[in-house]
Amino acid sequence: LWDRSPRLQADELGSSREGRKWITLPTHPRVGTSEDGPLLGIGLLPMSEHTRALQAIWIVRYLNPSGAEWKTVLDQWFSRSPLGRAAVFSKVDARSLTASIRGSSSLPAFWKQALDNFRRIKFLRETSTREGTLGAP
Repeated sequence: LWDRSPRLQADELGSSREGRKWITLPTHPRVGTSEDGPLLGIGLLPMSEHTRALQAIWIVRYLNPSGAEWKTVLDQWFSRSPLGRAAVFSKVDARSLTASIRGSSSLPAFWKQALDNFRRIKFLRETSTREGTLGAP
């Protein structure tokens, strides 16, 4: 976030503290209000929730029915059950879902955390429309 040219590692879960701030002062958080409304800045973004949401959205992208090649790689972990890709919605233990056939899992930690964060979402059934009501059991 802070570095102009960050060095990204494939299996890194965060950033090093090597960079220095380059975002200008007006974007820093300012507490209080003005005539136009509250004075907010980039520093007020709840980063832990934002990171969890970004990870969870990749599970949503995985569930999209497109045939991207990266999804077939994830299918080796997430779609081994009879439920297929819908296994991410199931109550199958995340450890058994992401376990490797050979022992220790080589699935990157990002995807394990993404699955956990996706499962934290409280889904609600749509019942305000006719189609939503017809889909209810």
